[in-house]
Amino acid sequence: MKKGDWVLAPFAFGDGTCEFCEPIDLGRMFSHNISLRGGVAPVRAYIPDLMDQVLAERIDPSPVLEMSVDLMGVPEGYAAMDSRRKIKVMEKPEFIAN
Repeated sequence: MKKGDWVLAPFAFGDGTCEFCEPIDLGRMFSHNISLRGGVAPVRAYIPDLMDQVLAERIDPSPVLEMSVDLMGVPEGYAAMDSRRKIKVMEKPEFIAN
């Protein structure tokens, strides 16, 4: 790397809530004059291309969808994402016939 290069670190929580993340040593970064910036990824820009690839079965989104719930399980799914136990939850509605 050279001065001004960027390193992207998605899911870099480093606070123990992410099972596959390493803690960030802020003291080492400070002593080496390394800047840390955060922000929201421009995911909407990638959606059209990703949807085309998913529909063409070139990529599999299932590793991100770690939990499936029915309509009644939606609150449990949101709680799992809020507590960082799950990345994404897929809601599968089941239609009830009268």
